[in-house]
Amino acid sequence: MLKLEGELAKYSYIRGFNYQPSYAAHGVIIWGDQFDINKFDHEIGLGKKYFPHINTIRIWLSHEAYLQNPKQFCKHVDQVIDLCDKHDVKMIMMLFSGWHSIPDFGGLSIDTFEYATRSFEYLCEPYIRDIVGKHADDSRVLFWDLCNEPLCTAKRPEDHQIVFDCLKKVYDSCKGHKAQSPITVGTIPGMLELEIFEPISDVLSTHPYYAHNAWIKDEAYFTEHLDEMIAFAQSVNKPLFVSECCWGSYDDADRCNNIKIELTQFTQRNMGFLPHLLHETYVADGHRPEMAMTAHPLKNVGYMAFINMDGTLRPGHEIYNQF
Repeated sequence: MLKLEGELAKYSYIRGFNYQPSYAAHGVIIWGDQFDINKFDHEIGLGKKYFPHINTIRIWLSHEAYLQNPKQFCKHVDQVIDLCDKHDVKMIMMLFSGWHSIPDFGGLSIDTFEYATRSFEYLCEPYIRDIVGKHADDSRVLFWDLCNEPLCTAKRPEDHQIVFDCLKKVYDSCKGHKAQSPITVGTIPGMLELEIFEPISDVLSTHPYYAHNAWIKDEAYFTEHLDEMIAFAQSVNKPLFVSECCWGSYDDADRCNNIKIELTQFTQRNMGFLPHLLHETYVADGHRPEMAMTAHPLKNVGYMAFINMDGTLRPGHEIYNQF
């Protein structure tokens, strides 16, 4: 078993969650006219109540909401940064997403990555200036996450280059605006994205789900997968942490078993981690089937929240506190 050591393990202390507020499925609604800071406050507060040692929240921003109303969006981001500080959690601010679902949260596809690159000064630079530039030296921002799972719609090697070219411009813009917090890219499970986006990642981050009913055939395969990623981090001399984890299930006991397997392995390897997802939400994979009709391109993802819509802790999910 490989472990992160020394500077490569400097983020082993990370304990927290990805968070989507409960009231909407799409980023434009979450961050637009229906933005509800009281929901953020209540639900992140529940997170601290049930999991008092958490120290980090990964927040998914919405470039589309910014384009619709930049002034309003920036005001809402400022409110959430202040709120996270109130709850004593650092923020990972995710600028873009390549992940798509039904219904869609909103994000970039191959066509829009290409278009964003061609029209970067018009479409993206103001967004980065107003968010990253404004908070360039804000210590409450732990990382700037350029993009969540950027290759989800990239099927060909030439598509990979299109995505990289766009995110390289985002990276350079963040650095140009003197971002002090490290930059990362939340990569899908496996080595492909980790290797492609390493040049624009100050810190490596990955999503190693124990997807036992999908692409992970057994625990041995899962641990080999982790060792491969750690070996890569060692080879490029960069810290590595887990920005999404804890494969879902509609069965509570099965979900708890997934949590135990994943977090045991991460803890043994000195990898900090952020499970997906803190609170039940209309965002895909964030609720049980009876709450809303949603689907995801991956089969058998299940229900990924730790806190139910009524504010109760999902049965057995206090197991998180053991890690």
